[in-house]
Amino acid sequence: MRRLALIPLLLTLALPVHAAETALVFGVSQSWDKHEFDGKNTSRVVSSIHHSQHAQTNALSLRVARKTARVTVELEGHAAAPVTLEGKTARSSWARRLDYKAKLRTQRLGANIWAPVATNGDTTYSVGAGTGIRHTSGDITGQGLDRSIDDTAPYALVGARLQHKLDDRKSALIEARYVTSPPIRSGADASGSNVDHEVAGLELFVGLSLTLD
Repeated sequence: MRRLALIPLLLTLALPVHAAETALVFGVSQSWDKHEFDGKNTSRVVSSIHHSQHAQTNALSLRVARKTARVTVELEGHAAAPVTLEGKTARSSWARRLDYKAKLRTQRLGANIWAPVATNGDTTYSVGAGTGIRHTSGDITGQGLDRSIDDTAPYALVGARLQHKLDDRKSALIEARYVTSPPIRSGADASGSNVDHEVAGLELFVGLSLTLD
């Protein structure tokens, strides 16, 4: 699955040089994510770690885009600011809920494809999709729980874009994207404690596209 997620990255090389313009896209984004934790905690007796929590995250994005009249293909690097989440496990058999804290950092590398669906003067409306690899690292700690996450998983996104031409070389971009991926699994420690982390949510991106040729 993870190897298959790398295939779309090759799409950035699919358009011949004479058929496309090359552009750099710089931008920032804010996401409203739902984080899902699952697993077990072995303090005294087994306690289920099954908890959902919402959080906002800021991120920076750098892309290389190849543009034609019919499609835009991008290679995107995305680095999110660290996020700290605090929650409680589900009740154990002895009716206690245990506190835990997760400090996570996430980066993504993937490819996106955008297709225009309408134009209005200098403004173009597009829809798109993308896929690639996300890497998450960090620590999840609590009573009877001390686990580190440092792993990758595929992700997928769908979105809509508004692109407004500022001059012959520059365009402003606004995108709304929904991003999702399967769980990253920490595995179990010597005591049997383990945690899985899954994240999905809406992402709002604002950026500037600079044509290079």
